[in-house]
Amino acid sequence: MRHYFIDRERADDEFFSFHDSIQGMELVIHSASDIFSKSMIDAGTRTLIDTVVENEKIAPSMRVLDLACGYGIIGICMSKIFGCETMMCDINSTAVDLAKINASENDCSKISAVVSDGLDNIDGTFDYIISNPPIKVGKEVLYKILDATISHLNPSGKLYLVIRKDHGMQSVREHLASIFGNCSIVRRNKGYYILSCTKE
Repeated sequence: MRHYFIDRERADDEFFSFHDSIQGMELVIHSASDIFSKSMIDAGTRTLIDTVVENEKIAPSMRVLDLACGYGIIGICMSKIFGCETMMCDINSTAVDLAKINASENDCSKISAVVSDGLDNIDGTFDYIISNPPIKVGKEVLYKILDATISHLNPSGKLYLVIRKDHGMQSVREHLASIFGNCSIVRRNKGYYILSCTKE
């Protein structure tokens, strides 16, 4: 199977939709055959969204970036729950198209989506960057993406991400701590770890 971050042409029969619920919201999600977690909201993303909602009070005036958005579930939840300005980005143009459709389908406001290799095509700064990052790209590419987050955060801005322990959580945590000067484990859940860094 092709990795979800590789762009390619898709046939019409590779697209479909499914229904799922999170944070008490019933959502319809448009997806495609080789998009990450194609037919359900994955456990890591659920844990990440739940953790942010439980720990943060994001004001409507704040800006949030859903980095490596896939079909856009993190950005959609942030927009619907907090009413904040939300941008979603992904290297995969099909994922970005799906994120736009899903934002519209689920009545999100103040939300946009752009194609971007990491943060290369992202302008401005954010109060929160939230990500289920593409671990399969390898450590070198992943670290390049993570290294760029600090310059796209406002002072006191926060990075949240989810990673499995067996996917290199400890080395990623140490790397982020070397960039930010801090990196906390906010939550553990069935092998998933939620890491948070603050730009000081």
